Amino acid sequence: MKILAFDTSGDKCSAAVWRDGCVAACLSEQMVRGHTEALMPMVSEVLQNADCSYDRLNWLAVTIGPGSFTGIRTGLAAARGISLARNLPALGIETFAMVLWCIDRTLLNGTEHRLRVIALNSRRKDIYLRIFSPLGEPISEPHVVAPEDVATRIGNQPILLAGSAAHNLDALLRGSGVDVVTVPSFETPDAADLAALAANQITKRQEGDSLPNLTPLYLHAPYAVQPTSGGRLRP
Repeated sequence: MKILAFDTSGDKCSAAVWRDGCVAACLSEQMVRGHTEALMPMVSEVLQNADCSYDRLNWLAVTIGPGSFTGIRTGLAAARGISLARNLPALGIETFAMVLWCIDRTLLNGTEHRLRVIALNSRRKDIYLRIFSPLGEPISEPHVVAPEDVATRIGNQPILLAGSAAHNLDALLRGSGVDVVTVPSFETPDAADLAALAANQITKRQEGDSLPNLTPLYLHAPYAVQPTSGGRLRP
């Protein structure tokens, strides 16, 4: 099984090729902007490094968000274009799921029974939050939450905290009396982690299972709004 995976949802642009049970090649670059220009050259390079080509791929995997509006659009547009041109099935995966996959693969001793709380930076004052059971099942919908309100949503339960907003949220939760273990090493997973998760999900698929649409997970309203005049110049 050969999978091309790429993630442009956050402050990284990354691409990876999964081949025969492991990551064959991965490139990852820290960037706040510029995903649109960086992604396709990175994809070409990672395919070359893995000695692979589009014709030899079986699957695509891409993050659907939440994250940067422009980054998510870039990744999904690339996945749709490659999928259509090469007749490849494409798997869309939440950023929350990618972080959850990373922490559950290397659980810290004594954390097996804690809630998993994934907190992601939104580039605003609030954060993206989703809570999972100790078994990795979602017990909340994805939400946009003010950091000071997170403790109330968690309640009086011990948690395992991860994600790009975890470092800043840790002290606030401890100050509110939350029993928290933070996993900072998985703040920003990349396309290598996405590829491994996609391979796991694809292996578990049943014949005839339908693919979810590559629909972006936007939790914020866009900054841009339609002008009241409809864009017409004033007389």
